[in-house]
Amino acid sequence: MLRKHHYINYSEGGNQEANLESAFHKDNEGVGSYFVGGFAQFPLAAGTAAETGWRNGGGTGAGESVVAEIAAIRSTSWERLEESDQRLLSLRVSVAREWIVESAGRPDLMEALSEETFGLMSPTRRADLLNGIELRDWGKVWSSALLPDLLSIGGKYLEHFKTDPWSSPLTGALRSVAATNDGSHLQVLGPFAYHTMGCGHPHLFTDAPYEEYERQLLPDEIAERSAEFKLFLSFIADSAGVQPSSLADVAETLAAKAFRGAQMNSPSDWRSLLAAYRSITPDDLRKALEQ
Repeated sequence: MLRKHHYINYSEGGNQEANLESAFHKDNEGVGSYFVGGFAQFPLAAGTAAETGWRNGGGTGAGESVVAEIAAIRSTSWERLEESDQRLLSLRVSVAREWIVESAGRPDLMEALSEETFGLMSPTRRADLLNGIELRDWGKVWSSALLPDLLSIGGKYLEHFKTDPWSSPLTGALRSVAATNDGSHLQVLGPFAYHTMGCGHPHLFTDAPYEEYERQLLPDEIAERSAEFKLFLSFIADSAGVQPSSLADVAETLAAKAFRGAQMNSPSDWRSLLAAYRSITPDDLRKALEQ
C-alpha cells in the first residue's frame, strides 16, 4: 500500500500536480487499490479503506458514517485524556439528568432549562423534552435528550447557576472537578472535523442539531456530525472504572460492534446510529479489554 501511494498526481500532459486532499481509490484490477494525496485529511482516507471490512445490521447508508467514525477514532490522541476528564464528562451528563428531573417540580428550573436548550436541540425534540417533563412522561424525555445533548446541558448548568439551586452530591462533585479542569481535553472525543471546520483534528463543540444536517444533499456532513461513539465509550468507561488510556485498544472494536447492530435506513438516519452507540454496555467494554 505504501509503494502504491500516489502522493503526487501526474496529469495527462506529464505535469505534476499535488493532491490537495487525501483519498482512497478502490480498484480490483491492475495494481489494485491505492491512496492518493497528502496526509492532512488522511484519517478519512484510512476510514474509507477500513470501511470495507465493517458490517452494519442489515440497514443501508452506513458507509459514510463508518468512514467518519473510523476517522474520529484514529485521529484521537488518547494519551491526552485523563481520568479527571472522563469523570467531568460523566458528571456533566448526570447533573443534566438531575436538572431535568428537578425541573418537573420547579418552574424556575424549567424556565432555565428551556432557555439553555434553545438552539441546542431541534424545535421538535426540544418540545418533546419540555412537554415530557410537564407530563412526567419520562420515556419521551429520555428519548429526546441524547447523551451529547446532556453533555452540553451539564456544561451550561455551571454557566447558568453560580450556586447550586438544589442540594446534590453530583452537583458538588461537578463543581469540584470543574474547578481544576476546564474540559479542554474533551476535545479529543469530538469528530474529525474536516467537513464542519476544515480542520484535520478532532473537535468537540456545540454544533447545530442533527436535524439541520438531514437537509444536506451530501451525506458526509451528517456522518461527521453523528460520529460521536467516543463520547458514549468514555461515559461507560467512567461507570466501569476503566482508565481512559485503555480505550485506545478497544475503541474501534466496540465501534464496529455498534455498527453491526445499527439499522440505518439512510445515510441521514442518525437516530438509529446513536441507538446503536447506546447499545454498547460496560460489560461489552470489559470483555473487549480481556481479549
